[in-house]
Amino acid sequence: FLARERLQVLDLGTGPGTAVLGIREFFRQRGSGQQLEFTAVDKVGENLKEAEALFREAGGGTDRHATLITVRSRIEAIAGRSGGPFDIIVLSNVLNEMFLREPDRIRKRTDLVRSIMERLLAADGSCIIIEPALQETSRDLLMVRDGIVDGGLHVYAPCLVQGHCPALVNPKDWCHEDRHWDP
Repeated sequence: FLARERLQVLDLGTGPGTAVLGIREFFRQRGSGQQLEFTAVDKVGENLKEAEALFREAGGGTDRHATLITVRSRIEAIAGRSGGPFDIIVLSNVLNEMFLREPDRIRKRTDLVRSIMERLLAADGSCIIIEPALQETSRDLLMVRDGIVDGGLHVYAPCLVQGHCPALVNPKDWCHEDRHWDP
């Protein structure tokens, strides 16, 4: 990604835009000078207003290398569209909230991620999925991960296993890592 002049980034379920800010800062610190075109999607209008305000504040109002478009929509509606292609798609802390009480939530989440990746992601793009490290949430995500791998997609981090997740063998296991950070 660092060699491209322009990157299109889609943040689904953006909330206040923290993933957008993190990606923007990542590229800013590398001094790449790339044009970053962010599209932030959330179903809550107040979240989008907050994302816009934080984006302006973080750029000092003068960042000519980054733009932000906000879209008020449900993720499922965006996933059904064609568009992009986006070089980076982010789903941060949203899958665990989707189809929450439905018995087939894993299949629905898997189908949603596949649709997003097939319809919206560039052929050489990357989809970043971040979820809370709670046991149930993590295990659900690992099952979605298995469905993605079964569908022929490649997972390259944090686990390099391209088969079914070994953590799902034992119902008490889940995959996570603790890192100290100063918010």
